[in-house]
Amino acid sequence: MNFNEIKKNPALVYVALIGAMLIWAISFIWSKQALETYNPVTVVLFRLLISSAFLLPYLYFSKRLKKIQKQDRLLIFAMAFCEPFIYFMGETYGISLVSPAVAAVIISTLPLFTPLAAAIFLKDKLSVYNLIGVVVSLGGIVFLVMGRNSEFAVSWKGLMFLFSSVTAGVIYSVLIKRVSSRYSVLNLVLFQNMIGIVLFIPVFFVLDYQDFVASGLVWEALVPIIKLSIFATSIAYFMYTFALKKMDISKVNVFTNIIPVFTIIFSYFYLGELITDRKVIGIVIVIAGVFISQFNPNRTGRYGYIHRNVVKRFKRTRKAR
Repeated sequence: MNFNEIKKNPALVYVALIGAMLIWAISFIWSKQALETYNPVTVVLFRLLISSAFLLPYLYFSKRLKKIQKQDRLLIFAMAFCEPFIYFMGETYGISLVSPAVAAVIISTLPLFTPLAAAIFLKDKLSVYNLIGVVVSLGGIVFLVMGRNSEFAVSWKGLMFLFSSVTAGVIYSVLIKRVSSRYSVLNLVLFQNMIGIVLFIPVFFVLDYQDFVASGLVWEALVPIIKLSIFATSIAYFMYTFALKKMDISKVNVFTNIIPVFTIIFSYFYLGELITDRKVIGIVIVIAGVFISQFNPNRTGRYGYIHRNVVKRFKRTRKAR
Protein backbone atom coordinates (compact mmCIF):
# COMPACT_ATOMS: atom_id res chain seq x y z
CA MET A 1 0.00 0.00 0.00
CA ASN A 2 1.53 3.35 -1.04
CA PHE A 3 1.11 6.66 0.73
CA ASN A 4 -1.63 7.93 -1.58
CA GLU A 5 -3.72 4.85 -0.83
CA ILE A 6 -3.15 5.37 2.90
CA LYS A 7 -4.49 8.93 2.68
CA LYS A 8 -7.73 7.65 1.10
CA ASN A 9 -8.38 5.23 3.96
CA PRO A 10 -10.08 7.11 6.84
CA ALA A 11 -9.66 4.15 9.21
CA LEU A 12 -5.89 4.67 9.11
CA VAL A 13 -6.37 8.24 10.38
CA TYR A 14 -7.80 6.77 13.59
CA VAL A 15 -5.02 4.17 13.74
CA ALA A 16 -2.46 6.99 13.42
CA LEU A 17 -4.17 8.99 16.16
CA ILE A 18 -4.33 6.08 18.60
CA GLY A 19 -0.69 5.25 17.85
CA ALA A 20 0.39 8.85 18.50
CA MET A 21 -1.53 8.94 21.77
CA LEU A 22 0.06 5.66 22.92
CA ILE A 23 3.55 6.98 22.22
CA TRP A 24 2.88 10.33 23.87
CA ALA A 25 1.38 8.58 26.88
CA ILE A 26 4.53 6.56 27.53
CA SER A 27 6.67 9.60 26.69
CA PHE A 28 5.72 11.06 30.08
CA ILE A 29 7.39 8.03 31.69
CA TRP A 30 10.48 8.39 29.48
CA SER A 31 10.73 12.11 30.31
CA LYS A 32 10.52 11.40 34.03
CA GLN A 33 13.33 8.84 33.69
CA ALA A 34 15.56 11.27 31.75
CA LEU A 35 14.88 14.08 34.22
CA GLU A 36 16.37 12.02 37.03
CA THR A 37 19.79 12.87 35.55
CA TYR A 38 19.43 15.89 33.25
CA ASN A 39 17.69 19.26 33.44
CA PRO A 40 14.60 19.95 31.27
CA VAL A 41 16.29 22.06 28.56
CA THR A 42 19.03 19.44 28.12
CA VAL A 43 16.44 16.69 27.69
CA VAL A 44 14.51 18.66 25.06
CA LEU A 45 17.59 19.81 23.13
CA PHE A 46 19.00 16.28 22.89
CA ARG A 47 15.54 15.06 21.94
CA LEU A 48 15.38 17.48 19.00
CA LEU A 49 18.98 16.85 17.90
CA ILE A 50 18.53 13.07 17.77
CA SER A 51 15.14 13.37 16.04
CA SER A 52 16.63 15.67 13.36
CA ALA A 53 19.58 13.32 12.88
CA PHE A 54 17.01 10.60 12.28
CA LEU A 55 14.76 12.56 9.86
CA LEU A 56 17.21 14.68 7.84
CA PRO A 57 19.17 11.81 6.18
CA TYR A 58 15.94 9.96 5.38
CA LEU A 59 14.34 12.96 3.68
CA TYR A 60 17.54 13.95 1.89
CA PHE A 61 18.44 10.55 0.43
CA SER A 62 14.82 9.78 -0.47
CA LYS A 63 14.73 13.15 -2.27
CA ARG A 64 11.69 14.26 -0.28
CA LEU A 65 13.39 17.15 1.49
CA LYS A 66 11.74 20.49 0.59
CA LYS A 67 12.73 24.08 1.20
CA ILE A 68 10.49 26.40 3.16
CA GLN A 69 8.74 28.74 0.73
CA LYS A 70 9.39 32.42 1.32
CA GLN A 71 5.77 33.22 2.11
CA ASP A 72 5.67 30.47 4.75
CA ARG A 73 8.83 31.32 6.69
CA LEU A 74 7.21 33.49 9.35
CA LEU A 75 4.30 31.08 9.78
CA ILE A 76 6.54 28.03 10.20
CA PHE A 77 8.77 29.95 12.62
CA ALA A 78 5.67 30.82 14.67
CA MET A 79 4.66 27.14 14.61
CA ALA A 80 8.09 26.03 15.82
CA PHE A 81 8.15 28.71 18.50
CA CYS A 82 4.87 27.32 19.86
CA GLU A 83 5.87 23.71 19.36
CA PRO A 84 8.48 22.43 20.11
CA PHE A 85 9.93 25.49 21.92
CA ILE A 86 7.17 26.68 24.30
CA TYR A 87 5.32 23.36 24.34
CA PHE A 88 8.34 21.19 25.23
CA MET A 89 9.71 23.78 27.65
CA GLY A 90 6.43 23.87 29.56
CA GLU A 91 5.81 20.13 29.36
CA THR A 92 9.30 19.07 30.47
CA TYR A 93 9.53 21.55 33.34
CA GLY A 94 6.00 20.55 34.32
CA ILE A 95 6.84 16.85 34.38
CA SER A 96 9.83 17.63 36.59
CA LEU A 97 7.43 19.06 39.20
CA VAL A 98 4.40 16.73 39.01
CA SER A 99 3.73 13.04 38.37
CA PRO A 100 3.50 11.69 34.79
CA ALA A 101 -0.23 10.96 35.23
CA VAL A 102 -1.05 14.50 36.38
CA ALA A 103 1.05 15.98 33.56
CA ALA A 104 -0.80 13.82 31.03
CA VAL A 105 -4.14 14.96 32.43
CA ILE A 106 -3.27 18.65 32.12
CA ILE A 107 -1.97 18.25 28.56
CA SER A 108 -5.18 16.41 27.65
CA THR A 109 -7.21 19.59 28.29
CA LEU A 110 -6.21 20.74 24.78
CA PRO A 111 -9.64 19.76 23.37
CA LEU A 112 -11.33 22.11 25.82
CA PHE A 113 -9.74 25.14 24.14
CA THR A 114 -8.99 23.99 20.58
CA PRO A 115 -12.57 23.91 19.18
CA LEU A 116 -13.10 27.54 20.18
CA ALA A 117 -9.82 28.59 18.55
CA ALA A 118 -10.63 26.59 15.40
CA ALA A 119 -14.13 28.13 15.20
CA ILE A 120 -12.73 31.66 15.57
CA PHE A 121 -9.71 31.44 13.27
CA LEU A 122 -10.52 28.60 10.85
CA LYS A 123 -14.33 28.79 10.81
CA ASP A 124 -14.60 25.10 11.71
CA LYS A 125 -18.08 23.99 12.63
CA LEU A 126 -18.66 22.62 16.12
CA SER A 127 -21.14 19.81 16.55
CA VAL A 128 -23.14 19.22 19.71
CA TYR A 129 -21.65 15.72 19.88
CA ASN A 130 -18.13 17.10 19.75
CA LEU A 131 -18.81 19.39 22.69
CA ILE A 132 -20.61 16.66 24.66
CA GLY A 133 -17.70 14.30 24.02
CA VAL A 134 -15.20 16.86 25.30
CA VAL A 135 -17.24 17.44 28.46
CA VAL A 136 -17.67 13.71 29.10
CA SER A 137 -13.96 13.01 28.52
CA LEU A 138 -12.89 15.84 30.80
CA GLY A 139 -15.30 14.55 33.43
CA GLY A 140 -13.61 11.17 33.21
CA ILE A 141 -10.19 12.78 33.55
CA VAL A 142 -11.26 14.68 36.68
CA PHE A 143 -12.67 11.44 38.09
CA LEU A 144 -9.31 9.79 37.44
CA VAL A 145 -7.17 12.31 39.27
CA MET A 146 -9.40 13.50 42.11
CA GLY A 147 -9.31 11.53 45.36
CA ARG A 148 -12.39 10.35 47.19
CA ASN A 149 -12.24 13.46 49.37
CA SER A 150 -11.78 15.72 46.32
CA GLU A 151 -8.12 16.38 47.07
CA PHE A 152 -5.86 17.51 44.24
CA ALA A 153 -2.44 18.40 45.59
CA VAL A 154 -0.04 19.39 42.82
CA SER A 155 2.66 22.02 42.31
CA TRP A 156 1.18 25.30 41.12
CA LYS A 157 4.42 26.06 39.30
CA GLY A 158 4.13 22.71 37.54
CA LEU A 159 0.54 23.53 36.57
CA MET A 160 1.61 26.87 35.11
CA PHE A 161 4.30 25.23 32.99
CA LEU A 162 1.88 22.56 31.77
CA PHE A 163 -0.87 25.03 30.89
CA SER A 164 1.67 27.07 28.92
CA SER A 165 2.15 23.89 26.88
CA VAL A 166 -1.60 23.62 26.39
CA THR A 167 -1.79 27.22 25.15
CA ALA A 168 1.12 26.65 22.75
CA GLY A 169 -0.48 23.42 21.52
CA VAL A 170 -3.77 25.16 20.73
CA ILE A 171 -2.04 27.92 18.73
CA TYR A 172 0.14 25.35 16.96
CA SER A 173 -2.90 23.31 15.91
CA VAL A 174 -4.48 26.38 14.32
CA LEU A 175 -1.29 27.48 12.57
CA ILE A 176 -0.44 24.08 11.09
CA LYS A 177 -3.80 23.92 9.35
CA ARG A 178 -2.74 26.94 7.29
CA VAL A 179 0.45 25.35 5.95
CA SER A 180 0.03 21.56 6.10
CA SER A 181 -1.30 21.23 2.54
CA ARG A 182 1.97 22.59 1.07
CA TYR A 183 4.46 20.31 2.83
CA SER A 184 4.74 16.67 3.75
CA VAL A 185 4.28 15.67 7.36
CA LEU A 186 7.93 14.68 7.82
CA ASN A 187 9.17 17.94 6.32
CA LEU A 188 7.04 19.91 8.76
CA VAL A 189 8.36 17.88 11.70
CA LEU A 190 11.95 18.46 10.55
CA PHE A 191 11.40 22.21 10.07
CA GLN A 192 10.01 22.43 13.60
CA ASN A 193 12.89 20.43 15.04
CA MET A 194 15.59 22.50 13.33
CA ILE A 195 14.06 25.84 14.36
CA GLY A 196 13.54 24.45 17.84
CA ILE A 197 17.23 23.53 18.08
CA VAL A 198 18.24 27.09 17.16
CA LEU A 199 15.90 28.45 19.85
CA PHE A 200 16.98 25.99 22.53
CA ILE A 201 20.79 26.20 22.12
CA PRO A 202 21.23 29.63 23.77
CA VAL A 203 18.82 28.63 26.56
CA PHE A 204 20.85 25.47 27.11
CA PHE A 205 24.15 27.36 27.49
CA VAL A 206 22.57 29.84 29.90
CA LEU A 207 20.64 27.40 32.10
CA ASP A 208 21.93 23.84 31.73
CA TYR A 209 25.47 23.73 30.33
CA GLN A 210 27.33 23.61 33.65
CA ASP A 211 25.05 20.90 35.06
CA PHE A 212 25.38 18.87 31.85
CA VAL A 213 29.18 19.01 31.99
CA ALA A 214 29.08 17.91 35.62
CA SER A 215 26.76 14.96 34.84
CA GLY A 216 28.43 13.84 31.61
CA LEU A 217 26.91 11.25 29.29
CA VAL A 218 24.82 8.84 31.36
CA TRP A 219 23.54 5.89 29.34
CA GLU A 220 20.57 5.25 31.65
CA ALA A 221 19.33 8.78 30.91
CA LEU A 222 20.25 8.78 27.22
CA VAL A 223 18.14 5.69 26.42
CA PRO A 224 14.80 7.36 27.31
CA ILE A 225 15.92 10.51 25.45
CA ILE A 226 16.60 8.40 22.33
CA LYS A 227 13.14 6.86 22.70
CA LEU A 228 11.62 10.32 23.05
CA SER A 229 13.49 11.51 19.95
CA ILE A 230 12.59 8.68 17.60
CA PHE A 231 9.13 7.75 18.80
CA ALA A 232 7.60 10.80 20.51
CA THR A 233 9.23 13.62 18.52
CA SER A 234 9.39 11.95 15.08
CA ILE A 235 6.97 9.06 14.63
CA ALA A 236 4.16 10.33 16.87
CA TYR A 237 4.29 13.82 15.33
CA PHE A 238 4.16 12.25 11.89
CA MET A 239 1.00 10.35 12.88
CA TYR A 240 -0.57 13.38 14.56
CA THR A 241 0.18 15.82 11.71
CA PHE A 242 -1.07 13.27 9.19
CA ALA A 243 -4.38 13.12 11.11
CA LEU A 244 -4.57 16.94 11.28
CA LYS A 245 -4.36 17.08 7.48
CA LYS A 246 -7.35 14.73 7.13
CA MET A 247 -9.64 15.69 10.06
CA ASP A 248 -10.95 18.78 11.87
CA ILE A 249 -8.74 20.06 14.69
CA SER A 250 -11.53 19.78 17.26
CA LYS A 251 -11.97 16.07 16.52
CA VAL A 252 -8.25 15.29 16.40
CA ASN A 253 -7.45 16.93 19.71
CA VAL A 254 -10.26 15.14 21.53
CA PHE A 255 -8.06 12.05 21.23
CA THR A 256 -5.55 13.67 23.60
CA ASN A 257 -8.05 12.77 26.34
CA ILE A 258 -6.89 9.17 25.92
CA ILE A 259 -3.30 10.04 26.89
CA PRO A 260 -3.88 10.04 30.68
CA VAL A 261 -5.61 6.66 30.39
CA PHE A 262 -2.58 5.10 28.72
CA THR A 263 -0.18 6.96 31.03
CA ILE A 264 -1.89 5.46 34.10
CA ILE A 265 -1.58 1.99 32.56
CA PHE A 266 2.10 2.52 31.69
CA SER A 267 2.71 3.92 35.18
CA TYR A 268 1.44 0.63 36.58
CA PHE A 269 3.95 -1.40 34.55
CA TYR A 270 6.93 0.98 34.77
CA LEU A 271 6.42 2.68 38.14
CA GLY A 272 4.31 0.15 40.00
CA GLU A 273 1.32 2.46 40.50
CA LEU A 274 -1.88 0.53 41.24
CA ILE A 275 -4.88 0.61 38.89
CA THR A 276 -7.87 1.02 41.21
CA ASP A 277 -11.59 0.60 40.49
CA ARG A 278 -11.85 4.38 40.39
CA LYS A 279 -9.22 4.54 37.65
CA VAL A 280 -11.00 1.85 35.61
CA ILE A 281 -14.30 3.77 35.78
CA GLY A 282 -12.49 6.95 34.75
CA ILE A 283 -10.89 5.17 31.79
CA VAL A 284 -14.31 3.99 30.58
CA ILE A 285 -15.73 7.52 30.86
CA VAL A 286 -12.82 9.05 28.92
CA ILE A 287 -13.07 6.54 26.07
CA ALA A 288 -16.86 6.97 25.95
CA GLY A 289 -16.35 10.71 25.54
CA VAL A 290 -13.99 10.16 22.62
CA PHE A 291 -16.54 7.96 20.83
CA ILE A 292 -19.34 10.49 21.46
CA SER A 293 -17.24 13.29 20.01
CA GLN A 294 -16.75 11.32 16.79
CA PHE A 295 -20.45 10.58 16.32
CA ASN A 296 -21.88 12.08 13.12
CA PRO A 297 -25.67 11.75 12.67
CA ASN A 298 -25.45 12.80 9.00
CA ARG A 299 -23.32 9.84 7.95
CA THR A 300 -24.70 6.72 6.39
CA GLY A 301 -25.06 3.62 8.50
CA ARG A 302 -27.21 2.27 11.30
CA TYR A 303 -26.52 4.94 13.94
CA GLY A 304 -26.93 7.87 11.59
CA TYR A 305 -30.18 6.35 10.32
CA ILE A 306 -31.52 5.84 13.86
CA HIS A 307 -30.60 9.39 14.86
CA ARG A 308 -32.29 10.96 11.84
CA ASN A 309 -35.47 8.99 12.41
CA VAL A 310 -35.57 9.87 16.10
CA VAL A 311 -35.24 13.56 15.22
CA LYS A 312 -37.98 13.28 12.59
CA ARG A 313 -40.37 11.61 15.02
CA PHE A 314 -39.65 14.27 17.65
CA LYS A 315 -40.46 17.04 15.17
CA ARG A 316 -43.68 15.30 14.11
CA THR A 317 -44.73 14.99 17.74
CA ARG A 318 -44.14 18.69 18.36
CA LYS A 319 -46.18 19.62 15.26
CA ALA A 320 -49.01 17.32 16.37
CA ARG A 321 -49.18 19.16 19.68
